[in-house]
Amino acid sequence: MSTRSMSRNALFAALGLALAAGTLLAPGLQAEAAESEASSAPSNTPSAQLMARQDALLDAAKSIRTIADQDPRSNFSGIELTVEKSVLDLYWKGAAPAEVQSLITRVNAEGKSTIRLHPADFSLAELNREVKQVMAQPDTSFGKATRAAPLHDGSGLNVAVDGTGAPLGSRAHKQLAPSAASGIDTKVPVTLEVAPEATPVDRIDDSSPYWGGALMINRSGSNACTSAFGVKRNSDGATRVLTAAHCGKTGDEWVDGGYDVMGKVEGNWPTYETQLINTRGGTSVWHGSVRADHTSGSDATNKTVRGWAFPEVGQLVCSSGSFSGSRCVIKVTHNNVTLNLGGGLIVPGMVQAEQQGRTNAAGNGDSGGPVYGVRSDGGATASGIISAIDLSTSVTCTGVPAGGGRSCAWRMFYVNIQNAMNVSKTTINMG
Repeated sequence: MSTRSMSRNALFAALGLALAAGTLLAPGLQAEAAESEASSAPSNTPSAQLMARQDALLDAAKSIRTIADQDPRSNFSGIELTVEKSVLDLYWKGAAPAEVQSLITRVNAEGKSTIRLHPADFSLAELNREVKQVMAQPDTSFGKATRAAPLHDGSGLNVAVDGTGAPLGSRAHKQLAPSAASGIDTKVPVTLEVAPEATPVDRIDDSSPYWGGALMINRSGSNACTSAFGVKRNSDGATRVLTAAHCGKTGDEWVDGGYDVMGKVEGNWPTYETQLINTRGGTSVWHGSVRADHTSGSDATNKTVRGWAFPEVGQLVCSSGSFSGSRCVIKVTHNNVTLNLGGGLIVPGMVQAEQQGRTNAAGNGDSGGPVYGVRSDGGATASGIISAIDLSTSVTCTGVPAGGGRSCAWRMFYVNIQNAMNVSKTTINMG
């Protein structure tokens, strides 16, 4: 492939896909949900304006988490953002330390955002211990646990079981959750759902240095995935590209949509769902739609990555997959999910997010793609890496239509970018 352009070449039609590897909307999101097919979220849409207001809230959240992380005995429980009101709700078991109290006083005095402190029943550390116990339990008559997550307000756990013996959508299946909660072996309250195992989800002809959101083809496994973010190795500053671990294994060779060699997998960490590719990583992510014929839409553009942030409950993000295109108005609902990806693979620290108009959040072929917020300066804040979808929330695919192994859903799961950087010993490559 020659030079990077906004109109990228179509993928060969014969490419096969392996794995891609009644809610009320908040004010300001109602009109946007009706327009969610126009997913590139230009700066004058309600969702883009709301995402721009997140910057100050995410900065405050990062400061709080930094303080909490410095104390191994911290009783921090969780955070929830109400972006449309510029409010951060902080949950803490017992008294918050003086440094946190001082931060709350300072932010509230500035008047741009409001931090509200609430008491919590359990700390995050306590709930994470209960999550490990739940996920380690053997199968019961209700089936196995497919995921578990601490509730951000510190009140207990959210757990999903696969409902073995009760077909999805059946009356028995819908009635299962209340009775199954009592069968979960944990010391804390449980909010229980019935859902299958998450399904890993795998624009078109990018060039080096590679941006996030670009099509990648695993020459070793013949499956298609998407690039996430350019990063720099902490050891020497060399640039690399992140994607999802289930897309390949160490030593596999990746090519781009024009079949130009990108590089080989340098590191793969399945229990963190993170993979590092030995190729030059850029400082942007692709942003815009993908057409049904697997070419880039006329709105194709890019967002320069300006930083990263821990994914907070209530935060609005966009995903950018090489099959679905950019999808926005996606809200984080849990940020410490332990996910059963099948085959005995349990992945902690994942993020659950839901498209607020109940349209496509991600689908097969999008795995490994970037999840990010749109900043007030028009840039992107890295949030994570697309990993899996909940097929009980299946919807019509955007971009490349469903079929041939491709499905899409409004609920997705993604890798927390902080965890991905920690395990790969890298930092986001910013422009």
